[in-house]
Amino acid sequence: MLKDKLDIFLVTYNRKDKLYKTLESIFSKNSPIKDFDITILDNNSDDGTSELIDKYCMQHSNIKHIRHNRNIGANANIARCYELAAKDYMWILCDDDVFDWSSWSEVEEAIISDREMIIVAKYAIKNNKKMDLVVQATFVPSMIINTSILDDTCIRNIYDNIYTMYVQLVPIVMYLNQGKDFFVINGNSIVDNPNECGKKLKTYDSCVRYHRGVEDSSKMYFRNKTMSQCVGFVNVIEPLQDKKLKKELLNCFLDAALHFFHPFSKEFMHFADIWINMSKSTKLKLFFKIIIVYDILKFLAKSKQKLFRFLSLCRFF
Repeated sequence: MLKDKLDIFLVTYNRKDKLYKTLESIFSKNSPIKDFDITILDNNSDDGTSELIDKYCMQHSNIKHIRHNRNIGANANIARCYELAAKDYMWILCDDDVFDWSSWSEVEEAIISDREMIIVAKYAIKNNKKMDLVVQATFVPSMIINTSILDDTCIRNIYDNIYTMYVQLVPIVMYLNQGKDFFVINGNSIVDNPNECGKKLKTYDSCVRYHRGVEDSSKMYFRNKTMSQCVGFVNVIEPLQDKKLKKELLNCFLDAALHFFHPFSKEFMHFADIWINMSKSTKLKLFFKIIIVYDILKFLAKSKQKLFRFLSLCRFF
């Protein structure tokens, strides 16, 4: 049976209302996964989320509730899913997902056919280019993967990349390095997220949610405290061997980074991480941008001095 082949995980922290809607969808009458084993990893929630999960556990014996003793962070919570996966396939869901089960039969066929990487969300895919598929994979629930990919090295790399905020891309990069392709469902996306669809990559200010639950961010290590999506992405795809694909991905994400890149930005604090992965053309763009910013600052400093001189002269009249 398919449910014996697929491990489903759901990660959550302090989202009682959103989690309720997600669970209602998962256990609706038309849901094909309502009888599957579902492990919910609760990051020590304190808003009633844990109690809600316990309530569902009493109603559905196929739910397993793992409540961490402490908040280990959203990305570490996702990393634990990969470590715990024991069946042939695994699927990680989030606590604010929405579902459309109309194309589920394609997923069943793909698993029966031993497809290794199954893409079940498609909002970022325009023409099935590998670049689009990797960008889509940044949305955690978009991939159902064969756990044979998750060897010891892969799991170690996943944990080592918690700081990048893209642990879900580690298996993707290692899979692509083997020269293999994805399977994309033809029908509607199985899973979606209204907070992700159509949004462009933003910088650190939009990534505060990854630090949810941290009482005092000043005590965090500098690298984690200042990490942005752009810098994290650049780091996680560093081992990608397909040079053409890597260049396309870097251009896509670094263009977003360059829009905000200036000597006072969070990205600038990780300059070395970004620079070593840039193509020559991108380095040139950045070089000229820094020169322009420097010239503007220099001009403003001189203008400020001239203004002060003018005002001081005005006092004599």
